Amino acid sequence: MKRAAGVILMTLLTAGVTSFAFYRLKTAPSAADLPGEGCQISQASSPDDRARLLTPSALVSDRSLAFYSVLRTAKPRTLALGYKDASEAFHPTAFIVDSAGTAASAEIVIPGGKCPAIAGRRYDLSAIEQLYTLALTLDPLQQFSLAICGNTANCVSGEKRPLSHAALLGALVAQRQLHAEAIGPYQSSMPRWSPVEITQLKRVGHDEVSIKLSGDRAAFEGASVAFSRRPHAGCIASIDAQGVAACVIEDSHGDEHLSDEENGPVIATYSGKVLLGITYPPTTGVIDKLWAVAVP
Repeated sequence: MKRAAGVILMTLLTAGVTSFAFYRLKTAPSAADLPGEGCQISQASSPDDRARLLTPSALVSDRSLAFYSVLRTAKPRTLALGYKDASEAFHPTAFIVDSAGTAASAEIVIPGGKCPAIAGRRYDLSAIEQLYTLALTLDPLQQFSLAICGNTANCVSGEKRPLSHAALLGALVAQRQLHAEAIGPYQSSMPRWSPVEITQLKRVGHDEVSIKLSGDRAAFEGASVAFSRRPHAGCIASIDAQGVAACVIEDSHGDEHLSDEENGPVIATYSGKVLLGITYPPTTGVIDKLWAVAVP
């Protein structure tokens, strides 16, 4: 039996996570060396380093678990996600850190055993769901790397292989599923996540955009795709039964811009959907206007 579908994207915009998610990231040391000292991130005295309570989004299975963010502005500039214990000590479960070099613009680190252990499997699950919520608000036009440290001595972010935003989200979905399966059978309070993938359809006109979503048909009904092209052009499309979403991009300000802007990449954002026992998480795709391809 289905319950009323919930579209996730708007809940993310009101979950208190977007205000710090678009910091411009500059060069910094590798995050492979971060967790050792990063575990003490909450000890800094700057007001920016104070823990901020996060409002859980619709993606979080157990919303009774309180998670916090801490922004450290000292180099390497770092956003830490974590929880507090009974003594109010902050325990980081993930970092979004400035990345050195051109291979990636942001490095996401899951420290695992390199920081104090998370207090149980449900904290494990909630931590990755909270991280996914934060990752959704990062700039889809950037590149990323992901380091999952576990209990290993070294923490290397996938040999520095750059990831697109969609690929990063896909990797986090896979991690979330591992944590969920470690708890036990899926249930309504801990739904299965079923991701969708975005592919580009053939262009018809200059501002006509369309994509195809692959995944369960249940992910399409009542959900939508927002297309945006910077600085402020876009459109919103519903999704048909075949998983196709299409609309014509319009400039909401009615301004004229440089041709580079008019031909810039288009970001497609699937809204996500929540049903009883299953969640279709929001995701993104970047359509290259000049080459008419979707970047996975």
